[in-house]
Amino acid sequence: MNPLTPFAIVCVGASLGGVLRRALNSALAKAFGNTFPCAKPIVGVAGSVVTGVRVGRLAFKAEADGSQPVQLFERQAAAVYAPGSFICGAIGLYVALMSTRSC
Repeated sequence: MNPLTPFAIVCVGASLGGVLRRALNSALAKAFGNTFPCAKPIVGVAGSVVTGVRVGRLAFKAEADGSQPVQLFERQAAAVYAPGSFICGAIGLYVALMSTRSC
């Protein structure tokens, strides 16, 4: 595999994500007004969910195939990391929303 292939994949994914975020933000701005960029948190949460599901499926598939052992610690770390990440994101969103109310 060409060493630049992973970078190309990331570039294409980032480009597609940016275009979809812009389209969603435009649609939400037309529907609800242009006071807050709603697409950013929606796309962030959706991307986190998709990533978590994909990584989880890969981990359990690797364990079932016996091709790569998945340690219990890794599952526990993922079980703590995912809710922690969600909670921190929700707190950040709340703080951002409250800060725009005072303007």
